[in-house]
Amino acid sequence: MISLFEEIDHRLLAALARMLELDPALAKEDALARLGRVADESGMPGAKLRLRVLAERLVRRGVLNPLWLAREGLRPYFFLANGRPGFLEQLVRHSEEQRAGVSHYLIYGDWDAFVLLHGTEAEASQLHTSLQMGAYDEPTQFTAERALVAYRHVVRDLPDQEVALSTDLANALARDFDLEGRGETRDRLLASGYVLGPTWSIEGQQPYPVVAFVGLSLRGRSNVRPEEVRDSLMRDEALRQSLVHLFQVRQGRPFHYLVKLCCLSMTELDEATNAIGFTSLGNVRFDGATLVVASGTDQLPMFRRADVASLPPGPDLTSMVRVGEKVFSRLPADQQQAFNLLDPGRQIAVVRSLAEIGDRIDAARLNASTRERLNSALSTFSRECIVNVGRPNLTGAAAEVTATVEGRAQATAVTARVRDVWQRSGSDPKGTEAADPSCPKPCPRKGCAGAPDGA
Repeated sequence: MISLFEEIDHRLLAALARMLELDPALAKEDALARLGRVADESGMPGAKLRLRVLAERLVRRGVLNPLWLAREGLRPYFFLANGRPGFLEQLVRHSEEQRAGVSHYLIYGDWDAFVLLHGTEAEASQLHTSLQMGAYDEPTQFTAERALVAYRHVVRDLPDQEVALSTDLANALARDFDLEGRGETRDRLLASGYVLGPTWSIEGQQPYPVVAFVGLSLRGRSNVRPEEVRDSLMRDEALRQSLVHLFQVRQGRPFHYLVKLCCLSMTELDEATNAIGFTSLGNVRFDGATLVVASGTDQLPMFRRADVASLPPGPDLTSMVRVGEKVFSRLPADQQQAFNLLDPGRQIAVVRSLAEIGDRIDAARLNASTRERLNSALSTFSRECIVNVGRPNLTGAAAEVTATVEGRAQATAVTARVRDVWQRSGSDPKGTEAADPSCPKPCPRKGCAGAPDGA
């Protein structure tokens, strides 16, 4: 029931945020009144009071013009990556962290992660290297040629005259659009286009329950200007309601344009993607590749210093994967299935133990019988560690190893004793059999250590 209430709260907040974003001049109180009437008409009078409580969490932030950021060398770079085992967990952790300039998203489909960096070329190169070290395939990197829509605002060209404003104050307005005592400065920046307008967020994150990125590819022979693409998309009501970002991609690879959609439901997302598929300009039609977001963080672009060191390299787990595959291949089918059901910590412990024991057996100089007995003990040990996780019984494996080791130790000791005796007598012990404790003294067998001199 808690998850149901959370979902209702999420949708109420998203509906309020969208209403405010689509009409920046609308006051929050007026938006609350409108949604309250909708709730009453829908037979949900209690939602009106709940919405008023939730509205306190919404904060209005400022959207800096991407062209202003680009003057300082901060541009949008995009990355699509697939992760090796262990790397996906790192991506999940990064998707839950807030890191200046970097937005991480886990996505459904052919890719595991989508990363958006507002940074420098050097940072983009370092981030590509980081993703490459932990990825199965070469990450796909592309760059925005131009931002056409940012947080629902059409991106305006900047005036030739630069604004006299510190980046610290610009960032302060980005964090709090209603910054006390800065109303005149904010209005001046809005009029000049350096600040595009407000956006609404909850604890720094966009409040929408359904988010997706769509890569647009244009099919046709006509040349279409970016502004025509933007206007044709915004004419559709479903897209106007959900389109938050629109980027033109440099060199049209792997897409010509990238769209970010924020929706209240999967039904709305379906309507928006269908609208993209039906959009055309003359003989040019649009093809879309949709990347639905599973989780992630959205970082509002701000001025900052380039920080390549904060983008650490990803883990190279190649050797770990090979060891795990070697151990896994030695397990029988039932143990392989049981291994895949273990929690990650126990999987690591099992692989480490079985790999070390197996390597020691392989490296030891053993006869066929001893090697067979030790491998049998290892098989018993692995079964108990993997299948009988709750109450493993290692007595059988330990007893088999003990018996094998004791037998080999006794044989080694007897052989060493025989050789010592023959060496002190001046004889050559090579080819001599070890004395059999059960044979009579003197032993009639030729070559036995218990035989009389000259036998």
